[in-house]
Amino acid sequence: MNGPNYRPARPRNSTDKTFRLSENQVRRGHLLSRPAAEDWHLADAAADLGIDEAQLGLRLESAGFGFLLRQDVLDAYRKQERTRLHC
Repeated sequence: MNGPNYRPARPRNSTDKTFRLSENQVRRGHLLSRPAAEDWHLADAAADLGIDEAQLGLRLESAGFGFLLRQDVLDAYRKQERTRLHC
C-alpha cells in the first residue's frame, strides 16, 4: 500500500490540517514573550532585547498590544521617544 505511488488522503476538514503561523504572528509572539518572562517588568524585558523601556512600550503599541499598557504610561513613552529623537 505504501508503494512509490502512495499519496496520503487529503484532510477532510480544517481540524485535520496543519496550520502555520505567519512571520508577523511569530514576531508578535516573541515580542510578548519577553515581558511575560520578566513578569511584565518592561525595563528588564527591554534590557534583554537591547532596547530601552520606551522603545519596547512603543513596539508593543505598534504591534497592536497598546491596550495592555495604561494610557499615561504610553504617553510617557511617546514623550521620552520624542525627546530622544530630538537630542
